[in-house]
This record gives sequence, C-alpha cells and structure tokens, in this order.
Amino acid sequence: MSYLLKDFGKLLKRNYQELRKLYAPEATNCMRVYDQNIQELPVTVDLYKDSILITDYGVIADDEKVNPESLCSAAASMMYFNRDAVNYKFRNKLQNHQQHEKSNEPPKQVVVSENGLRFLVDLNQYSDTGLFLDHSVTRELVMQESAQKSILNLFCYTGSFSVYAAAGWAKEIVSVDLSGTYLKWAKKNMELNSLVKDTFRFIQDDCKSFLGLAEKQKERYDLIILDPPSFSNSRKTDLTFNIQRDHSAYIRQCSRLLNKNGSLLFSTNLSTFKLERHLFRELAVKDITYETIPPGYSRKRLPHKCWIIRKQ
Repeated sequence: MSYLLKDFGKLLKRNYQELRKLYAPEATNCMRVYDQNIQELPVTVDLYKDSILITDYGVIADDEKVNPESLCSAAASMMYFNRDAVNYKFRNKLQNHQQHEKSNEPPKQVVVSENGLRFLVDLNQYSDTGLFLDHSVTRELVMQESAQKSILNLFCYTGSFSVYAAAGWAKEIVSVDLSGTYLKWAKKNMELNSLVKDTFRFIQDDCKSFLGLAEKQKERYDLIILDPPSFSNSRKTDLTFNIQRDHSAYIRQCSRLLNKNGSLLFSTNLSTFKLERHLFRELAVKDITYETIPPGYSRKRLPHKCWIIRKQ
C-alpha cells in the first residue's frame, strides 16, 4: 500500500469516528467525511446512511497503487463497511457553461436522515445526489426562522429547504422549479416527513417568469430562499441562467417581494463568484458563509458562499 493511500485511510478513519459521535445525538446519518483534504487526492467521501459515495474531481497523483478500486477498498476498511456499500463516481470538469447530464446508470436510492428529517437521495443517476450536505447548517437556520411565516423557495431542486421550513411551522411555502422531475422529488421528500398541507405549493415554472408575475400580483413573503445553480438552460425555455451575470437582477426583484421585516437567503457554490458592489448600498447585506459551513467541510476551499439580505 502506498503512503498516500495510508494517509488517506488514517484521515478517513479519524474523521468518520469524530463526525459519527458529533452527529449521533442529532439523528443525522449523512455527512461529508473527507473533503479533498490531501492535495494529491482530489476526491470527496460522503456517508449516506449505509452507503459511501466517493466522488473523484480530478486526476489522482501519479501513483499506480492509488486508483478507484484501492480508494473504495480503503474507505470500506477504514469506515468498517462492506466493499459493496462503497460507490465511486468520476465528475468531469465542465467547460463553457456545460451542464452535467443524467447518467444511464440504474437508480440507487437511499432514504437518509438529517436532524431527524428524512430525504430521498440517488447515488447513481445524477451528478448530485439530491441533498447538498454542505447546506445542513443553512437548512437549520431556515427552520429556526420559519414559524408562522410565508416562504418562497426558488430553484427549489428536491425541496430540502422547503422540508425544513415546513418542519419549522411555516404557514405557507411556495416551491418553484422548472424541472418536473425535481418537483416530484420535492413532493416525495415532504411526504416522507408527513408534511403535506394545502398551503405548501409546488409550481413548475421558470423562476424569472414566476418572479415577474408575483411582482405584478403584489405577492409578499417573509423569507425567500435563492440558492440557484451556477448556470442552467432548458429545452422548456429560451432563457439561460448565469449566476454571476444575473444575480443582481434576481436579488433586487426578490427584495421587492419581501414583507417589511422579511429577509432573503442567497447562496451560490460558484467559487469565483463576486457579489455586485452596488447591492451593498441598496440593501442590508450580511455575509454568513462561515457560519453555515458544517463539520467535515474545508474552510479553505469553501463549498458555498451565503448571505442574508434585507431591505435598508
């Protein structure tokens, strides 16, 4: 066994033991265990209940003993899992606003628990599993701020923020996404937690179109969640979304939909992202990035950037 693989195994074992103790009282069985901690091993290792997912983000160091199979075997051994519980996925680096496509692999679905709430994840078919583990703390913040409030969740994906808002006793939740597949997934997550109400609505629409109509109808919300992809396009619309280009227009439009004491939670995982400076003069902007990074994640290579934005 190479020294690189030994270091990987030791670090994985230590992290897993510490995180398992930390999360056990919180009824959480999904977590980031290894976050590209060793420069020569640009992989992440995530636990999803009884399954391990290794995601490879780059070329592994020139060591013939370090390969997908040796990584999977080391993870199984150091975390005391069977080898068949370890899944490996290579994630290509996208160029020129490409998007990850759905794979031809059969689905491998697991229901996991986070803070006592249940979520369906798929370890095979998509580039992401359906639950962004780096936002576990952010989701808790949403739950704490949702009681008897009206919530708008834009680009809602599989609805994890909506589930937390519902668990936090929100009176109304509107979840918007252009993908019918993800909206069905979001509804399933609500059902898994017995959080189904007439005031929890799911709307399949382009978020820009939805915001335009909501503004015309003078709708208002106490909390708006804006956690969009870095880039997206769809056969269902001629519009494209680019987070760096479009964020200021979306933030301004969302701010006009806020109630007097309402707030906007804005987040992005684009590492090169810069918030437009004019927004700091127009709105009350608070950076909460470091407050929302969960255990297991690197604070040098941030998994996301996050702000709370309110009217002045």
